[in-house]
Amino acid sequence: MTAILGILQFISIILTVVYEYNRKSSALFLWLTLTIMFGLTHMITTFVGSSYSDDVLCKASLFVIAFCLLYLITRKIGKRNRAKNGPLDSVDSDKMFFSYCERKTYRHLISLLFIITIIMIVSSAHAQGGLWNTSWGGSRAVGATQSYFNNSQILTALYYSLSGLPFVLFVRKENRLGVFSVIMFSAEVIVSRNRVMILPIFVSLIAYVLYHYKSKLNLKVVLIGSIGAVVVIYVIYALRAFRWMGSLGNALTKFSWRSLNTQIRQFLEDGSGEIDLRNWFYFFIKYNNNFHDFGQMHTYIRMLLIYIPTRFSFGLKPDDFAIAMGSAIGMASGGSMHSTLFGDCYANAGYFGIFLGVFWGVFANLGDKIVSKITIIDYKRLAYCVFGVAYVVMGRGAVYNGFVYIAWGMPIIWIYSRVGFGRNTVNKKIVFTFRSKQVL
Repeated sequence: MTAILGILQFISIILTVVYEYNRKSSALFLWLTLTIMFGLTHMITTFVGSSYSDDVLCKASLFVIAFCLLYLITRKIGKRNRAKNGPLDSVDSDKMFFSYCERKTYRHLISLLFIITIIMIVSSAHAQGGLWNTSWGGSRAVGATQSYFNNSQILTALYYSLSGLPFVLFVRKENRLGVFSVIMFSAEVIVSRNRVMILPIFVSLIAYVLYHYKSKLNLKVVLIGSIGAVVVIYVIYALRAFRWMGSLGNALTKFSWRSLNTQIRQFLEDGSGEIDLRNWFYFFIKYNNNFHDFGQMHTYIRMLLIYIPTRFSFGLKPDDFAIAMGSAIGMASGGSMHSTLFGDCYANAGYFGIFLGVFWGVFANLGDKIVSKITIIDYKRLAYCVFGVAYVVMGRGAVYNGFVYIAWGMPIIWIYSRVGFGRNTVNKKIVFTFRSKQVL
């Protein structure tokens, strides 16, 4: 029974992936993340066994199956009411015109990314005694000493608002600028060693593939996706190994592919890293959510009060729930952890967390609608990738952190379209088709 339920939960996630792929929705990134971090690995666990009992594994499977079912029902209802196929559809009329940005707009955006990246790198180097002294630990220590409001928060919001810039540039055949944008994102990742900051590159490249493969899911797409998943997992673990090498100078001086791959293999053998976050979901099930601050929907209350600073909320806005989860598993004070979206839903509401599948279905519908309403195509693509990056982070379980990218990224993109970056546009008719409907 354990293995059967493990297979069924995997099928339910795959069906959701297929549904989101056919819609070309940015929510696809959420379900691709959950496929890797939970669906596939959990199914394997139900066959090979775990330190957790079969009862815990079965409960996890049933939770996911019910969650996916409610999510899909909500998505289908939202689709019927909206009469659209997804956020990359043009709109109802096949004669609709959209605006494209002129080339100088791309130069403005790439210049902004360059300035942001340089400021972030220089600030980090200055605070840590030089570029070669920068490290992951040093960056965290610097962050802990910053004031409640600081320049880093603004720069980070601007950074993620440009997540889709490589996608926009490559689609518009601005290949040199596209490569330059990838270099800028990569430079910040190498210095900060923050793995989340590489997501703009991955999401943009995947979005670019989706842009070109407008057919239904087939073997070729599955093969490309599988190879891509392996590459993404390898890079994520490689970045983790890279930051364990200490300062940037030390890491570059002593770097070797053999030592890097040895460390990656060690992470996989120890069961530590992104693909093992599901174990904390099992942990919460085993102890029936019997932890401080669990079962009180703190993640969602915090999302609701996103624009109100915690210290000025008169106690209404809870602290980051990731800290409560970190405390539950025995981390030091202030330590935080994540347990995939499924684990976060369970920790927030227990078994009633399956009904958060409805919430996420509504959330995805609203996200698609927001992106669909943007009539300047280049900004539509930027918005699509901001949601994509956020969904990856949310799938990992950092729900509030992912929501922050949307909550600040979308207003920033709106500002881009209203001030200097969006005034000069050219109207063009959509010419690509997908399943007899107009798409980008």
